[in-house]
Amino acid sequence: MFKKLVKIILNYLSKLTVEQEDVVGIDITPGCIRVAQLESSKKKWTLTKLGYKYIEVQGGYNAAKDLIDSNPQQYVNKLLQVLNSNKIKTKSAAVSIPVSISYTKVVNFPLMTDVELKEAVNTDSLWENAEQIDLPGNLDEYSIYWQVLKRETAENRMDILFVASKLDDIDKYLDVVRHAGLNPVVVDVRCFSIRNALELRKDLDDSDQTVTIVEFGAFENYILILHKNSPFIRDIFLSDKDRIAIFDQDSSDDSLKRICERYGMQISQMISTYQSQYKQSIESLLISSTMTNIDRVLGYL
Repeated sequence: MFKKLVKIILNYLSKLTVEQEDVVGIDITPGCIRVAQLESSKKKWTLTKLGYKYIEVQGGYNAAKDLIDSNPQQYVNKLLQVLNSNKIKTKSAAVSIPVSISYTKVVNFPLMTDVELKEAVNTDSLWENAEQIDLPGNLDEYSIYWQVLKRETAENRMDILFVASKLDDIDKYLDVVRHAGLNPVVVDVRCFSIRNALELRKDLDDSDQTVTIVEFGAFENYILILHKNSPFIRDIFLSDKDRIAIFDQDSSDDSLKRICERYGMQISQMISTYQSQYKQSIESLLISSTMTNIDRVLGYL
């Protein structure tokens, strides 16, 4: 019952409009904390505060990926350092959580009206009866986000983006924010936080333009393609061996080059799949990363 209540609250918070209060954006990944604050004036947003801190880890990638479990206080300390150094006094926070703790899938369903879909979602019967969704545990243990991507009337089917994050995992990140003295008022998965941020970019505010974002790093790897606010998202595979090499500052150029070649092939395949399926051209992409050596790595991508 408690988890169900938390789920309702989180779903509500994620949809809150916070236009009437100052909010600081906090992005937490296993290796880095980033903070940003914007001000709105005459329908224009201006970035006023920006800061970040890398998380110091002894033991390499394997120690870093579980550090929020073993040493959450380090994240609290780093967050406080960023807030203090940037003189951020705002107490309300919009929190971005990693894609890697979320289950993301495009699911096919028989065509439904908005009323039928809402009823099925409200009773959880839609997800419980979907054979394509394979979540460990019960639905009550998750915060769920969904969005209709497209409806195919002729084929009597529809595609829905399904994103589920375990409440216990979300709470680990919210605890960091709370212990730093902040109040989380919005919670979102990182890729969708980026999507929302891009809506403020006037140079990208073209309904016919397709925006492509690639997240590249030891912890987060995915491609997000946006057209008319409909997201196409796919995980990009990196083996543990490759993740360790990327995390290691002393990895050889040959090793990084081979990793980037394999990575680039996956990106090309996913873009080709998207273009074939949605008939949209892609001319450029944006790279997002928390890697300290991203400039070096980009030379091989």
